[in-house]
Amino acid sequence: AARGNRVYEVANEENAHPGGKLEQFVKQNEVFYKAAHKVQPDCEVLGGCTYNVNPEWLEALCKLGGAKWMDGVVMHGYHSPEEFREKVRQVREVMRKYGMGDKKLYITEMGFMAYPTPESEAEQARFIVRSYVYGLAEQVAVILYFDLYYRAPGHNGRDRSWNLLWFDHQPRPGFIAYAAMTRRLENAKFIKELKMPGENQKGFEFEKRGKTVLVLWDLKNRGEFTIETKPKGGVTLFNIMGQKSEIKPGADGRYSIPLGPDPVYVEYNKE
Repeated sequence: AARGNRVYEVANEENAHPGGKLEQFVKQNEVFYKAAHKVQPDCEVLGGCTYNVNPEWLEALCKLGGAKWMDGVVMHGYHSPEEFREKVRQVREVMRKYGMGDKKLYITEMGFMAYPTPESEAEQARFIVRSYVYGLAEQVAVILYFDLYYRAPGHNGRDRSWNLLWFDHQPRPGFIAYAAMTRRLENAKFIKELKMPGENQKGFEFEKRGKTVLVLWDLKNRGEFTIETKPKGGVTLFNIMGQKSEIKPGADGRYSIPLGPDPVYVEYNKE
């Protein structure tokens, strides 16, 4: 076994290779699974890796007995955030169907291209946060962003890229949003999805170190969300870039949070 490793992704984006047969991919996983567990019994061998979150591909593998040779499922997630969530839910259904309901789902690549306008960089930042929050809500074990820095060809050798850093190593908005999200949600426990007043509004509740953390956004309209309880110690708002501000209560003692397309974080003490 490789020193220090215990989770293995077998192959890469199997459905991107039209010459390969499903039976070959199942056999490949079987051979690797047996060999890996022989020398490292506590390892995790992941299977089903596709370039998108693909429930149909996973089901086809499982019909051929592939589930037997997977300790977990791995896929790549190149989708819009909302499509990503729906596809993850469909993959979970397939996993339950074939006796893998208690196994982990890994997303080892996910990325959004910041191109061709400056607004695309803002959209990249929004997509990153929304996708990760959806992933946390759907109990995805791991999500890895592609990528931090990769000199991909494109417009002027710069713009057409998934990068979180520019080629001079300066951070894009997506990098700052990623860092801010990590500060707010690292080691946070997902509690529930919130019932929101607007059709295009999304809200998720987490708990971290005795505090409630809400992540909120409005896909289209600029509405608001009202915290029905009256938290002791006040309410703190962080924007998508991590900038902090205090929210003052209204005359009734409740707090109204302005919403827009940029996800925001709301923190207050649990009662």
